[in-house]
Amino acid sequence: MKKNLCFKAIFRTTMKITALQICVAIIFSGLALANDKLAAQNILERKVSVKMDDRPLKKVLSAIGHSTGVNFMYNPLEIKSSALVSVNASNEQLENVLSKLLTPLHVTYEVSGRQILLFKMPEKEGNENRNTETDPQGPIDRKVSGNVKDRASGEALPGVSILLKGSTQGTVTDASGNYSLTLPDGDGALIFSYVGYKVQEIMLGNKSVVDVTMEADVKALGEVVVTALGISREKSSLGYAVGEIKGSAIQKVPQENVLNALTGKVVGLKISNSNSDLNGETQVIIRGKKSLAGADSPLIVIDGVPVGDDARVIADLNANNVESVSVLKGPSAAALYGSRAGNGVLIITTKNGDTGRKGIGVTFNSGYTASIPYHYIKTQNRFTSGRNGEFNESAFTHWYGPEEGTNAVQWNSNGQSVPLKFYPNNQKNYFRTGNSFINDIGVSGSSGKGSFQMSLSDMRGTGTYPGTELKKNAFDFAASYNVTPRFKLSANVHIVNSGSDNYALQSLDDYQYEDIFFVPPHVNVNDLKDYWVDPNVLQRRVTASTDNPWYTAYESTDQFKMVRVYGNAKFDWKLSEAFSLMGRLGNSKTNNEVQQREAYSDKWYPKGYYLSTVNYREETNTDFLLSYKKDIRDISVNASVGANIFYLRGSASSIGGQNLLLPGLYTSSNIDRANVSYSNSFSEKMVYSAYGIASVGYKNFVYLDLTGRNDWSSTLPANNRSYFYPSASLSLVVNNMFDLPKSVSMLKLRGGWAEVGKDTDPYRLGQTLVKGNWANYETYARNTVMPNVNLKPENAVSSEFGFDLAMFRKKAGLNVTYYKVANRNQILNVPIADISGYTSAQVNAGVVENKGLEIELWAKPVQTKDFSWDFNINFTKDRSKLKKLTDGINTYSFWSQTGIYAQTKVGENIGDLYGYDILRVTDGEYKGWPLLDANGRSQRGTQMQKIANVISDFFVGFQTSVTYKNFTLSANLDWRQGGQYYSMTMLRLARGGLIEDWHNGISSSTFSGILGNNSFNGNNDQLAAEIKNNPEIYRDNKVWVGGRNAELGGFPLAGRNNGAFYPGVRSNGQGGYVENFGAEGTKLFASDLIVDPGGGYWSQGVDNWIYDASYVKMRELALSYQFPKNFTDKIKAQNLSLSLFTKNLILWTKAKNDIDPELAFVYTGGRGGTYAQGFDRWNAGPWTASLGLKLNVQF
Repeated sequence: MKKNLCFKAIFRTTMKITALQICVAIIFSGLALANDKLAAQNILERKVSVKMDDRPLKKVLSAIGHSTGVNFMYNPLEIKSSALVSVNASNEQLENVLSKLLTPLHVTYEVSGRQILLFKMPEKEGNENRNTETDPQGPIDRKVSGNVKDRASGEALPGVSILLKGSTQGTVTDASGNYSLTLPDGDGALIFSYVGYKVQEIMLGNKSVVDVTMEADVKALGEVVVTALGISREKSSLGYAVGEIKGSAIQKVPQENVLNALTGKVVGLKISNSNSDLNGETQVIIRGKKSLAGADSPLIVIDGVPVGDDARVIADLNANNVESVSVLKGPSAAALYGSRAGNGVLIITTKNGDTGRKGIGVTFNSGYTASIPYHYIKTQNRFTSGRNGEFNESAFTHWYGPEEGTNAVQWNSNGQSVPLKFYPNNQKNYFRTGNSFINDIGVSGSSGKGSFQMSLSDMRGTGTYPGTELKKNAFDFAASYNVTPRFKLSANVHIVNSGSDNYALQSLDDYQYEDIFFVPPHVNVNDLKDYWVDPNVLQRRVTASTDNPWYTAYESTDQFKMVRVYGNAKFDWKLSEAFSLMGRLGNSKTNNEVQQREAYSDKWYPKGYYLSTVNYREETNTDFLLSYKKDIRDISVNASVGANIFYLRGSASSIGGQNLLLPGLYTSSNIDRANVSYSNSFSEKMVYSAYGIASVGYKNFVYLDLTGRNDWSSTLPANNRSYFYPSASLSLVVNNMFDLPKSVSMLKLRGGWAEVGKDTDPYRLGQTLVKGNWANYETYARNTVMPNVNLKPENAVSSEFGFDLAMFRKKAGLNVTYYKVANRNQILNVPIADISGYTSAQVNAGVVENKGLEIELWAKPVQTKDFSWDFNINFTKDRSKLKKLTDGINTYSFWSQTGIYAQTKVGENIGDLYGYDILRVTDGEYKGWPLLDANGRSQRGTQMQKIANVISDFFVGFQTSVTYKNFTLSANLDWRQGGQYYSMTMLRLARGGLIEDWHNGISSSTFSGILGNNSFNGNNDQLAAEIKNNPEIYRDNKVWVGGRNAELGGFPLAGRNNGAFYPGVRSNGQGGYVENFGAEGTKLFASDLIVDPGGGYWSQGVDNWIYDASYVKMRELALSYQFPKNFTDKIKAQNLSLSLFTKNLILWTKAKNDIDPELAFVYTGGRGGTYAQGFDRWNAGPWTASLGLKLNVQF
């Protein structure tokens, strides 16, 4: 009851700002749908003050548009925008100003929303509007109609100018892109023109319906991207690299996790998953690893407001509500976000309803995805559980039990000895097809005064692992309203409610895949579904040391309920022609309740376990930005100064323990009092910031950006609390400076330099107490980390250089960037002498140098009316090197797991893996051969050695799209080359005798060694000579010789034929060595001892379990069909499309061990821990290919 009251209180607190935002947004949306005629009249009554003499019409219209908040649209073939005009108006109504300006030019106009459409007056009709009813060329006797859409997005284009060639007859498209025109009979051509699009001329013939798709003129329309602080900039003016993904690229297929849709599509952005099933942890890194503390996650900004660095915020987004995603890769791009942006920034812009079309629009999306397991780890089905050929049903190992057909008393044979029957499809019968249903509906509205967007989405899914499921609902609302032509209010709110009664915490070490692999081959996994012997008390198990896999799936569960609310309210105030002011209040709240449950008779918790954790996080950002924008002849000036107040507070509480008093009841009060543990924490942080940016351009060919930001952080000492970081970037648009060959559409050179500071977490400056236990007493002890009262902020200095090239009327292009970052003064804990009373001290130490190369090649080789093809290839290579640590310390450790250590020495690369090799002879005739003990067993060496590096050599993304008429086929592939990982999965499977093939490229297996007693017709002297004369095979690859039985090459040993040995030498006690190559005197042992943790190569030397991480994946393949207009008109729809898609259809791995290398990392320390990249532990689920359908309807 108390827990429910607590949760309700938290939820009420969470919803306070939300309710206010929704109310404000609804008011905006109601006002936005005011009568269109009234809106048009309001626009014409807006006051204008402008004075310009002998300036081009285009410039004058632009000035009036900026002053009144309207856009002018016209056909450049009709209206000469270069004509010189003069205007002098002081606080006059727009209607009067337009009359004075346009009448002498024989131009009239029409108001459509916030657009004013200009038309050439018919010469004979004077001031008559468009759609002339008479034509000097002949009688009027036919009607032509149609629809105009954007070729790329398929969206209708309102306000397109349509003119009958050689006449004054014309019209414009309405809000839905439709038009109708009465024309004289006979041949002719229609000319379609629209600002920013290529002019099209269509021959009429005897057509009565002419539908047109218009292609954007990239030469006339500069590409605009969203940069820091939500400022939109032309890409040509930027001196640094920015990646962007349009919402349409994300929405091709249904997305349970939006991050998966970004994979491979932006150069420099690396996204990895810890689990192919629902709820896998996702790691996001931009431009490689730079932090020794493992804090490499980028800042996430949604609609201009930072919401932290938790990638799950993006994963929870409604993909169909995303307008665009911008990736600010380096400090040059992200410096304005301050200390939080040292690892780059992901900027998500959601839809706001401002589509340029008047009226109400409705969009419906429905998607279904089936995730089908198709590839499993190949386990052996020749021998069942036991050793030395003898049956032992409860044995953990399947090394060498009896074969199929052998009589044995089995768990379900009622004490009778019956023949063993094997079931090779246990994995296939255990895992299931996952299902996901995603439905959402969106409503948008727009008028001359404002707009709104509202959407509701529902996602329900089940995983391939039995019992797993996920539910997620999202509500999104955005609205804006022009209170006056110069003052605009806007607000948005996003609410996500997600939860699951059973989801797999693979990354938190639940080992949920382990138990299915240790079901003996003679046991049908389906016979174990009734997993209770005594309900809630005793499970039915076959192998003593493992759980029933069905029990694990349904009784060892994790549950969560999460509510996430974020949004902002904002005003934009145009103070004058040059000055504007923006103010914004943003807030995000997350409340996450997690429960972990283990039932009675669990292998780790015989009397059960329960843990309840509640985490709360709230962040508030208050921003003000004063901007100045003015063109002074050939010089353009954009400058802004602003301030931000960032406040963060968080709390966490947990209670739990083992030994439940009553089975099946999961509450904190049901835990044995002696085993209850609990904790509570609370933290606050505040940062004050002031910043400025100045961008100066000259004649559209040179742009200089200068920025500066100063932060004052509450987590740093008062004397080091203030830190300033500047940036500078330069862009040279060479094609605007010089006459280049006609094949060169654009050539831009760019470069940037930046410095970014970084603070630390709260409460690291002073001494804190840590709760603990001693005997039966609760204790509080001093923190073992010595605080640093002189702590300084971290400092990252970066530079980048590159160029952007577009060729052949921007049908092909190449973008190249080289960057370098030096991350200094990192805040670390380093070991110190125990006499100090501490185990470590907090210091500023370490320099990590990160370098990288990014290349992007894109092309549109074919662009015709009915057929088009485009593709994009991006290449990323990065390396991070530890250049310096503090005095007396040469090595930094990131993480360690059983037998493997991720650590880096000064001068070496981040990502190195170290481990102990077996003991080897160091010199003489037998140099390099394993030095065995007296029993012929391998020994572990005394020095750790570098055995691998987890960082990929490079990774490549490839996207392509082919369109033929109404059909579009698109694909997204991802290739990662190089890097290695350590697989404890393979070690444990081999140790249990469960797999046959395990070794990297060597024909040694768990069935038999690379050689055996049957080699060379049993001549062991020849066997010894073969081994001794080929050290590169038998010395360097840690192979074994022998077999499980005589047939498989086992040597005679103690009355059995299961003997084996390790190639190597033994000490003779006199400074020499005795060969152990198979001849007389070789020390044999039972082959099953190879898997013994105490004496085999497999445990003493870890490099057997290092695998190449190279892979290729086809992330998406989709075929979509756009229904023609004559069909959509029948159902009163503007657009209708249907897509058939597949995900992860192809997976190739170089290691060929049936493990997905992308999943080779775990999340250490629970949520809030760091990633142990390059470590695989029971990421052994089946590979899955997803198939599905998506329907999109727009009204």
